[in-house]
Amino acid sequence: MSISDDYVRAVNAADEPALLALFAPGAELRNPRGIFTGHDEIAGFYRDVVFAGRARTEITRVIPGPAVEVAQLEATSPLGKPGNRTYAIDVFGLGPDGRITTLEIYYR
Repeated sequence: MSISDDYVRAVNAADEPALLALFAPGAELRNPRGIFTGHDEIAGFYRDVVFAGRARTEITRVIPGPAVEVAQLEATSPLGKPGNRTYAIDVFGLGPDGRITTLEIYYR
């Protein structure tokens, strides 16, 4: 299993505790909506945006590495137009313990 697999499983289940367990304390999430630092801000982003949108995410490609993992993702939401998909690249920066220290999300 990779960090991407664990991340997508937690996101799809809207499992906030499992998701936050993947992030190191003081981790930073960067995406077009802003920069979120620490578990409280990261949890707020997922609660207010991702979980609220009921996103369903699939991994289409993973480039693994010891300190950085890159995942290509495809997401849908029942709240959007039928057939509408969001494509994303997630860049996971990993600490020595394997937890996420930075997550950069790029999407269209």
